[in-house]
Amino acid sequence: MFKKVFLQFLYDLSDREVEERATFDMSFKWFLWLSADDLPPDHTTLCRFRQGLGPEEFQQLFTGVVEQAREQGLVSHRLHILDATHMEAKVDLFRGGNRGVIMSKRGRLRHPRNNYKACPKV
Repeated sequence: MFKKVFLQFLYDLSDREVEERATFDMSFKWFLWLSADDLPPDHTTLCRFRQGLGPEEFQQLFTGVVEQAREQGLVSHRLHILDATHMEAKVDLFRGGNRGVIMSKRGRLRHPRNNYKACPKV
């Protein structure tokens, strides 16, 4: 059960998310010693496990395991922020010196002022 809590910490997952990953992700199943057909304990079992230990004992146990993982190089103590969101902004359309002219998706050139359709009158 504690391995499941460790995965939850490592991948920043909720109780339900770690249950879902342990159900469908073979790497989670391997780490938790589950066969491909085995179902993991549900999210309420994880919550009861944490409550059964109590907050102080759980914190001591968890901190000890995370420290051991850090010593082995499995967990970094540095903060890593990664945003992989791909967004196109209008500023990207004007790069490259061709200001005032935008290439449409069909390959035709168009002027940026003609980019917006007028709202229908009501």
